[in-house]
Amino acid sequence: MGHEAHYTLREATNYIVVHCSASPASAAHVDAKEIDRWHRKRGWLKIGYHFVITRDAVLQKGRDLDAPGAHVQGHNHEAIGICLVGGTKDDWKTPEDNFTHRQLALLHVILKELRSFYPKANIVGHWELDPKKACPVFDIRKYLADRPELAPVS
Repeated sequence: MGHEAHYTLREATNYIVVHCSASPASAAHVDAKEIDRWHRKRGWLKIGYHFVITRDAVLQKGRDLDAPGAHVQGHNHEAIGICLVGGTKDDWKTPEDNFTHRQLALLHVILKELRSFYPKANIVGHWELDPKKACPVFDIRKYLADRPELAPVS
């Protein structure tokens, strides 16, 4: 009997988690392929996020949407991950809200689309599920408060 790849579907979608790549604005080369390389170096199967929004506001696909992610410890079985490229100063360490208006506009578009598929999922920043993280380094609560159409349906 051969070794067949086992494909597991995500158990539920209770969270849509917004992340950042923890890279400076000057690192325009960071995209889904680059993040995939980073994650494979950690020994992961592939990129941990389902979507990446590049510095020039291009939406790139990561993991299959119905597959568990590898982006928020303890919640990968129930969460979709979206990564905005950016989030640090040039030292690659100090958090900085350096996202462009175009990136945030595209984030809104993808969150609205995901909301239509997952009406009860909570949209959160990574730090809300892992307090040791600063990610996504902008006030996701204010971002959502200004966009009531993104609120979960009860």
